[in-house]
Amino acid sequence: MIDASISGEIYSNEHISISAVFGAEYSYLDFEQISDPESGLGIISGGSGGDDVYASRERQSYYTELAVTLPYEVELSAALRYDGYELEGDTGEDISTSELSDTVPKLGVSWRPTEDLLLRASWGEAFRTPTMSEMFATISYGFPSAYDSYYCDTLGYAESDTSYCTDTQQHLTYYGGNPDLEPENSESLTFGMVYDATDNLSLELSYYRYDYENKIESIDVDDLIAVDTDGTSSNIERNSSGQIVSITSGYTNYAQVTTSGLDFTANYNLPTSIGDFGVNLEYSHVFSYEEEGIEWAGELSYPDNRGNITLDWNDGDKWTASWRTLFIGSQSNDYYTSDEFAENYFKHNVTVSYQVNDSMKVTAGINNLTDELVEENPGEWRGYDDALYDPLGRTLNFKVQASF
Repeated sequence: MIDASISGEIYSNEHISISAVFGAEYSYLDFEQISDPESGLGIISGGSGGDDVYASRERQSYYTELAVTLPYEVELSAALRYDGYELEGDTGEDISTSELSDTVPKLGVSWRPTEDLLLRASWGEAFRTPTMSEMFATISYGFPSAYDSYYCDTLGYAESDTSYCTDTQQHLTYYGGNPDLEPENSESLTFGMVYDATDNLSLELSYYRYDYENKIESIDVDDLIAVDTDGTSSNIERNSSGQIVSITSGYTNYAQVTTSGLDFTANYNLPTSIGDFGVNLEYSHVFSYEEEGIEWAGELSYPDNRGNITLDWNDGDKWTASWRTLFIGSQSNDYYTSDEFAENYFKHNVTVSYQVNDSMKVTAGINNLTDELVEENPGEWRGYDDALYDPLGRTLNFKVQASF
């Protein structure tokens, strides 16, 4: 990779200052991901076929950024960036090449009306090319579990074919890269505030909205089945009775994905005669996550409420301790059954450390103190959503750090 940039102040007077940076980047990458022969042949029990990748990528980028300081504690920023890519890869059937490029802008403004309050907003566009794995991975397969709502509910076989109509029914599914992927484009709008209420209390509140076009995502089997309301999906092969024979998944460009939400953070510090206490709270609420016309916020694998709270203490000398609680909100399963699927989930981690001397520190902790179980997800091959949950129960840990 080669990059070069030049920056500095280009204008200044007693009221206004303008700084700028101009830069360029170049990179070239050869990428290979090779499965072992047994995985490639699909002969490992419980495994799937290999997903080898043989690809290369060349990138050229040019960018500029401006920062303007105005009177009354107002700051403006503007940026413009060009990225051009040339990608080539072996899909297992032929050699595929793509040339992708775009220029995207970004604008920002901040204002500090008082010493304790900062208001800020930003608007921008973004451009993401597919990764080499997303474009050029060879075909692999698996057997994820999912409920076939078309066969079981629409055609009415739920009661007569109980062995098939379950959440644990496995379906042969083919995965692979998609050399026809287009770049992912997005537009973002954010605004919020940071308020230092006291010397010890800081609050931050932000609203966001992201609009994606051609969003690149791996298609979940549950999603494919959910939208196949009439049994005619080109991604699902069915037999004459309507049961699923196989599913073709992988990566695709969704026409549009729109999401919006609110993020809140609070930090509080309390010095006392027995040590310093601290509280950190992080909370996120998703108002909407609409994908291809389907609202997913609050649905399975898309919790609309998440948060963390951390309580910590140190004696200012040798001892430190913390209690961290992770919260994942409940998720319904409306597109597959009428029952709530996942309950509210709380996970507690406790840690205590002692600084023995300048060169040694001892730490002991308990993760998942109350031994909470992860929420089941039959649509995931592990049986749970590993992007949300840690499958380990209560675990103890002990660590000694020493420097010499």
